[in-house]
Amino acid sequence: MYPEERALVAGSVGSRVATFSTGRDCARRAFAELGHPPAAVLSGAQKEPVWPPGLIGSITHCRSYLAAVVAPAAAVPVLGIDAEPHEALKPGLIAVIASPAEKDHLAALPPGVHWDRLLFCVKECVYKAWSPRTGRWLDFNEAEVRFSPGTSSFTARVTAAGSPTTGFAGDWAIVDEIVLAAVTRLN
Repeated sequence: MYPEERALVAGSVGSRVATFSTGRDCARRAFAELGHPPAAVLSGAQKEPVWPPGLIGSITHCRSYLAAVVAPAAAVPVLGIDAEPHEALKPGLIAVIASPAEKDHLAALPPGVHWDRLLFCVKECVYKAWSPRTGRWLDFNEAEVRFSPGTSSFTARVTAAGSPTTGFAGDWAIVDEIVLAAVTRLN
C-alpha cells in the first residue's frame, strides 16, 4: 500500500487492512492492464474509492472473493460492481431493501436463484455507480430493480430527488456460489 492508503486504515483490524490492501492491489493491476501508471486509490467522504483522473472503477469483496474493475471514464459512463454469497438474506432484511413492487417481482421469478440476495447485490452496484456522480448516499428505497426473465440482465430506476439519471442497467451471474453483478450502462 501507498503511505496515504495505509493511513486510511490505521488502527483497523487485520482483516479490514488485508481486504483494503488487496482491493487496492487489484485496482493497480487493472491500471496496468489499461497502461495507466500505478497510483494510490484514496477514499472519499463516504469511504468510496477515489480514482485517478480519467478513470472510473469499483471494488467489491465478500467471503472468499475480492475484485476491482477500472475503465477509462471516456469509454464507460458508469461502473459499479458487487459480490455476495449466493444464499438467502437474513430474515427481515428483504423488508428493508425491497419495495412492495420488488417483492412481487421477485416472487414471480423462477426458482434456483436467491433473488433476495441478488436484489441486494444489484442495489449495492447501483449505489456504487450513482454515488460518484452525485456525492450523495442512495437509500435502498430510492432505486427499484427489475430482472429481465430469461436473461442475466437487470434495470434499476432511480427515484432519488435531484438524480442526474433516471436509471442504470447491468448484468449478473452466479459463479462458484458467489452472486456477481455489475452496472455498466445508463438506462
